[in-house]
Amino acid sequence: METLIVKKVNEVYMEVDCDGGSCWELQDYFTFTVPGMQFMPAVRNKFWDGKIRLFNPQTKRIYSGLLHHVQKFCDDLIASYIRKRTLIIVPTISLVQQMAGDFKSYGYQAEPHCITAGVDKETDNLLTISTWQSIHKMPKKWFEQFDLVIGDEAHLFKSKSLTSIMTKTVGTEYKFGFTGTLDGTTTHKLVLEGLFGPVEKVTTTDELIKKGTLAEFNVKCLELQYPDEIKKIHSKDKYQDEVDFLVRNEARNRFLKNLALSLQGNTLLLYQFVEKHGKPLHLEIKNAIDNSVEKDRPVFFVSGEVDGTAREEIRALVEQHDNAIIVASFGTFSTGVNIKRLHNIIFS
Repeated sequence: METLIVKKVNEVYMEVDCDGGSCWELQDYFTFTVPGMQFMPAVRNKFWDGKIRLFNPQTKRIYSGLLHHVQKFCDDLIASYIRKRTLIIVPTISLVQQMAGDFKSYGYQAEPHCITAGVDKETDNLLTISTWQSIHKMPKKWFEQFDLVIGDEAHLFKSKSLTSIMTKTVGTEYKFGFTGTLDGTTTHKLVLEGLFGPVEKVTTTDELIKKGTLAEFNVKCLELQYPDEIKKIHSKDKYQDEVDFLVRNEARNRFLKNLALSLQGNTLLLYQFVEKHGKPLHLEIKNAIDNSVEKDRPVFFVSGEVDGTAREEIRALVEQHDNAIIVASFGTFSTGVNIKRLHNIIFS
């Protein structure tokens, strides 16, 4: 392994003693493009490429105030050579495909091994991404191969199946859980801390909105009124009977259809029951579009019956549209799915 030695030259400069390959990597790390350089005469006449290089490979000198950045460069370099077997556990098939795609967009060059139902669980890949449903019955020995386990949407790990997975990772040194949804109860927090360690709050929703990472949003609660005779008939219904009445109610579904069609931008309509609500809603919306002037408006349907690859394709397609409608089940699209060009959500 190569060693980088940093020596103080004076109060302005320090010297980084390193081999040729690392010198050029260090130069690239500390190179940036000058804003507006394309308009500068020196660049336009090809006397200069418009870049400032803070590290000089000939003298090996750099400003001493950048020591912490040199340290980060070294840490990143070491991290890229550490071969740790990693398991990332996600709650849904959609997130397996989304996570794999995200890693590629981050510059990860290897191919992650994605485990869903029916996929071979044995691999030599350093990175494995799996739903918890696919591995919670695996023996303790299978988990011995992993040096690092990451629990995505970690608030779900209080469930029995997910807890059983983590208790099998007896030889895994590094464990991290990530979530934006802690319910605040002491029991929930203690279970998660027992599995992953102390909770560290790194940011808030408000901070992410102010930074522009998350979109600003407005919540509108629409209360539908029913005729008195309907209220009287269903006034003593049990909870499940009342829900059944609501999801099958033609007037209510017609309202949901019209609401989805009236909204500008990409719209996600979430439902709970596939056969008695999701499919009828999708059919109503599709028929309405087929008989309108907006016949080319895309409508997608997602349920547990749609495989992970198709879900990821739908998510990617929506990014290319401005007026698409996705009719999706809560189980497939309510947790963790990232649609950057999403303008409206309807909880049906």
